Amino acid sequence: HRLLAADWYEKARYLAFTGQFQHAVDAYTKGIENSPGLAAAYRNRGMLYLTYLKDRPRALSDLDTALKTYNRNARSHMESKEFQQCVADTDAALTLNAKYAEAYYQRAFCRIGLRQQDDAREDFVAAAKLGHKASQDLLSKRNIAW
Repeated sequence: HRLLAADWYEKARYLAFTGQFQHAVDAYTKGIENSPGLAAAYRNRGMLYLTYLKDRPRALSDLDTALKTYNRNARSHMESKEFQQCVADTDAALTLNAKYAEAYYQRAFCRIGLRQQDDAREDFVAAAKLGHKASQDLLSKRNIAW
């Protein structure tokens, strides 16, 4: 029978835990093939490439894909009004890159959906400070310093 993406993901985690790093990478790859939106698989595979397999180009590619996938997933959750999951995805992106302005911008809108106005403002300010033009424009229109 065919394993689901979640099954491959759990198998990969086990293989990594037991030190079978190349097999773990292979299992993450199978999971990604079954579910390209599985951002955590890209993140974990990237970390294996970086830490254990010493393949920096593949690691950076996977980590970049993880960032973009988390953000795309967050946008989808926001459109579905699943604001808590939206925040979780942007938080995950920001653990990979604390200077990812687009994630702060996305999380701000998720937090507005959760009625967390102060936190949303902080995220818009963080994005603006990182050079995010839409955040800068939004704050400027509201006379909010960044």
